[in-house]
Amino acid sequence: FPTRRSSDLLTGAGLTLYAVYNLIDFTYLHFIRPSALPRYFHAPGGRSARPWALITGASDGIGKGFAEELCCRGFNVILHGRNEEKLTKVKEELWAQWPDRMVRIVVIDAHHVSNDIAIEGLAMALKDVYVTVLINNVGGAGPVYPVLRELHKRKGKEVDAFIDVNLRFSTHITRALLPILLRNTPSLVLNVGSFTADIPTAYASVYSGAKAYNMA
Repeated sequence: FPTRRSSDLLTGAGLTLYAVYNLIDFTYLHFIRPSALPRYFHAPGGRSARPWALITGASDGIGKGFAEELCCRGFNVILHGRNEEKLTKVKEELWAQWPDRMVRIVVIDAHHVSNDIAIEGLAMALKDVYVTVLINNVGGAGPVYPVLRELHKRKGKEVDAFIDVNLRFSTHITRALLPILLRNTPSLVLNVGSFTADIPTAYASVYSGAKAYNMA
């Protein structure tokens, strides 16, 4: 049998150590590291006061999960979505489980943000609310179908829909709420991303680019 060269052994050992390091790092970050969320749980008015968290795209899925977890951790929540009926249902479910939490709903269609009157109005309406957490969760394909398609076969309004819901809306709502979050420091802005930001997906170039923008 041929004898392996020492360089081959060193390369193999290095790759193995790198893989083990990545595994340990992933395990620590996702399962062991203590949550930093308590850092943002503060509000004027004493120990009984509760801060607020705004979650976009909270009608269902991940956004609804964020709302449930934040209520469980003691936060009051503001639920954003484009379907008032769905938001009201989530609001009632949260109240049933955590009756001492305050829950508001905000109806804004993220696919139509060229006119930012609604977002500016939201910022004005929240001036009296002690918000310390903004979670930019809204995203996805929305009404665009099919989701995967060559860029040159897309209509302009389909491209705009991807950009509006995945990029433009989160940017504008962050811009509008930053004065409030800066006033209430320490505060948190969390952007929900996608693996496509690191590994662009075929036939989803605009979506992948939007998620890379969010990561940046």
